[in-house]
Amino acid sequence: MDGHCRARDHAARIEGFEVVRVERWTDDVGSVPLARRAVGVPLVVWRADHGSVAAALDRCPHRWAPLSAGALIDGGLECPYHGWRFDSGGKVIEIPQLPASASTPPTACLDLIATRQWAGMVWINLSTGDDDALPSLPELDDPSFRAIQVGTVDYATSAPVVIDNNTDATHIACVHADSFGADQDPRIPTSTATRISFGLRIDSPEMPVARTPTSHQPGSRRAHTEIWLPFTQITRLHYSDGSTHVLLKGCYPVDDDHT
Repeated sequence: MDGHCRARDHAARIEGFEVVRVERWTDDVGSVPLARRAVGVPLVVWRADHGSVAAALDRCPHRWAPLSAGALIDGGLECPYHGWRFDSGGKVIEIPQLPASASTPPTACLDLIATRQWAGMVWINLSTGDDDALPSLPELDDPSFRAIQVGTVDYATSAPVVIDNNTDATHIACVHADSFGADQDPRIPTSTATRISFGLRIDSPEMPVARTPTSHQPGSRRAHTEIWLPFTQITRLHYSDGSTHVLLKGCYPVDDDHT
């Protein structure tokens, strides 16, 4: 049996929204269509004329040319091969080769992917469940918290492996010894994992830390992690100095070997 953790195996059986990399944030979806891949599937992502973000399989239904090589004309996505143009609903709105009086073929439409914009990112749903819920993060609307966008990191591994790393606190004292893991004891208390409606919750008991974020003095912290299946993680770190860190990590599975 192949023991490699493949992103497509997990995404195929779990319906839900996942973040899609569009350079960094939703503002990067602009005047040109973007070519992206999710679990090995080629996608095109573009901003429609009314400001929303749309996504579809990166192929024109006419001759399967990559739409990401086309252009945005008057809010429509135009194919570079024969100039067919599509609106944000996937409907063809112009076929240059047909007279204006001709009707367009009913099958001349795009294979759209459900998209939403949330937390400064674009999220896609490759399944049929376009009503699936996005993660819940009330701290985004809490004025006592400050949101910091830290950018993206490319990993040469699958998304399940990245999630596994993010939930493994035993490596912090070794890998991050020069930063937030300095002087941390690798012998940590046992956490408790619970299956919940949207995935998994991991509760970690209080453990000592060398420095807390606000006081910069020795203290302790408690961690509560939510895994929103398949590949989204929210971790809340509560420190003894009264500060709280909330980490939102959306793992975008490009393919089995890239996240």
